[in-house]
Amino acid sequence: MSSRCGGWATCTNWPRRRAAHEPHTPSPRRSRPMSESQVGPDTPPPNAPRNRAAEADHAHVHVPPPVVHGLSILLGMGAAGLLPLRLPPSGWLTATGALLLAVAGILAGWGFREFQRSRNPVPPNRPVRALMTRGPFRFSRNPLYLALALLHGGMGLVLANGWVLLSLIPALLIVRYYVIAREEAYLRRRFGVTYVAYAARVRRWL
Repeated sequence: MSSRCGGWATCTNWPRRRAAHEPHTPSPRRSRPMSESQVGPDTPPPNAPRNRAAEADHAHVHVPPPVVHGLSILLGMGAAGLLPLRLPPSGWLTATGALLLAVAGILAGWGFREFQRSRNPVPPNRPVRALMTRGPFRFSRNPLYLALALLHGGMGLVLANGWVLLSLIPALLIVRYYVIAREEAYLRRRFGVTYVAYAARVRRWL
């Protein structure tokens, strides 16, 4: 053993033993970086501060447009029971109303599909994840609200109810100045110049 180490005092190949009084300090573990498959377009970068105020912000719309149109239609039907306002019988009016209902259904389905694709919530009182500019949002900033208006008008024509048609006017005013106005202000806060450019390129309705 002395031939290998040159004596016990000069041997440097023996591993150093930890003394009983020395604390054990584990070696720090290195964090593995995220792979490209784990990072998506909505994934924040590592160690990025989260803006909780922005995540909690939304349009503050507490009466959604379907409720507005639904109540307006019910009021129109109730008014027709008190003072009938029938449209003149016409096959063209009925066919036009049916066409509006079909277009409303197609447009609503297309819009809901875009909501699912972008993973945005449909209720207007929840924060959005992304600005939608594809699908029906290429030619209308509010395709679902446009579909509701077509549905409302189509029902008035199919039912030949003048009060239901007239109730479309206050419903559109409420949606425009209560719902859409708040949503547009929120989207400007949320997306800034990106939304301003989109609003300059695409009309509010059609």
